[in-house]
Amino acid sequence: RPLTPWPGGRTAPAAAPGGGRRRSGLRPWAIGAGALAFLVGLLAFLFVVPTATLTVVVRAQRLSDQVTLQGTTLSSQASQLDFVQTKALQTAPSSASVRVVPTGIKTIPAVKATATETIAWDQTSQGTVCLNPGATFATPGGIVFEFPGVSNQSPCDSTQGSLAVTLPACTPSATTTCGPGSYGSPSSPFPIAAAKGGPGGDVGAGSVTDWTSDPCAVKNPPSQCTLPFGGPTLTAQDFSVTNPTAASGGLAAKSETIFTSQNQATATQQVNAAVSRLTTKLVAQLRQQVGSLTIASTGPGNGITVSVTRPRLPAVGSVASAQTMTVTAFAAATAFSPGSARQAVLRDLRSKVPGDGALLSGVTVGSAQVVAAAPGGTLTLSATAIGYWAPKLNLAPLAADLPFKSPSNARAFLLTQVPSAVAVRVSQSPLGLPWLPLLRSHIRLVRLALRTSSGTAA
Repeated sequence: RPLTPWPGGRTAPAAAPGGGRRRSGLRPWAIGAGALAFLVGLLAFLFVVPTATLTVVVRAQRLSDQVTLQGTTLSSQASQLDFVQTKALQTAPSSASVRVVPTGIKTIPAVKATATETIAWDQTSQGTVCLNPGATFATPGGIVFEFPGVSNQSPCDSTQGSLAVTLPACTPSATTTCGPGSYGSPSSPFPIAAAKGGPGGDVGAGSVTDWTSDPCAVKNPPSQCTLPFGGPTLTAQDFSVTNPTAASGGLAAKSETIFTSQNQATATQQVNAAVSRLTTKLVAQLRQQVGSLTIASTGPGNGITVSVTRPRLPAVGSVASAQTMTVTAFAAATAFSPGSARQAVLRDLRSKVPGDGALLSGVTVGSAQVVAAAPGGTLTLSATAIGYWAPKLNLAPLAADLPFKSPSNARAFLLTQVPSAVAVRVSQSPLGLPWLPLLRSHIRLVRLALRTSSGTAA
């Protein structure tokens, strides 16, 4: 229907159908539902939504360790305390040839032949002949031999080296008349040597039959004969001399090639050059075996040992001929992993932590220093490690007793249950309440280790 104007020009609202007027505001049930929802939300906000974190603070203890590690190539031993895995590196032997040529010339003098000689005579009594050094004997062909003298007994006269030769008495018999041409037993043999060197002095037995210096030769006065008791005048025919064995050992003079000091210097240079070439080659071969490892070295060197077998050069002045000599060498070293060494140091540091404690993260491990190293996997390392440890805490079971406790009660409870705790920190979200959450799952317990020296926590 038409709108009825109100005073002031405003239009009055149309009447509701049925001629009644419209009610304003909410109905009572709607107001109750809203209040209930607000109450539920408030309870959820106060008792369900909140979370709490309780931090149990314990004091960490500083731990330092000076670790000495021994290398081992055995995997089973490398996992033990104070050991680290090493790898023995070695190349196959390699060789190089060196040509050595001697150039010296040495003249070898002729060598005199030697033999023994005996003297017999035809007298029926024993006699003595004094032989002085230089007394001569000869073959019928004129090869001269000399008595060299002796030094192991007293001289038979004033001449040093002289020898008293005893002549056995001649005993007459059916076959021995004991006169010129028929003699007694020979004397003991004495040494003789050819007057000249060379093979010409190698004569057969029974060849040296002339006593050219016979003191009783016809050309010499009889007074030069030495007889045991006076007696008749003797002549050369009264004596018989011979060599019972063949003369031997005579050698002609010759020239030999010898090794000189200059030859030795040249050969040494050649050997050193061969060693240098082999060393360069073998070191390169060994480095190919290293991979990701590090070769252990105790000084400025590369840690690689090259073992060399050098040929034995001829002695200076020795007779030698041109020859090819061989230099043999191989390289060896010990390698290790710095990472494995660090883990071994950490393993040793953990072993110092008490059984109820745990090593905290952030351990400082110094670089491992090589104390000693040798081929075959032998290695000694030294390193320093500094860290902190704190008691192990199993806090999860304690969470069941914390719901709806006040923060102060919860703090006192935890300090009682965890003797190593020095403080308990409580933080709540989204806001601090005078009680902890009702739900156990909304309560989190964590450990905080306070490092005593630096004041930092972990």
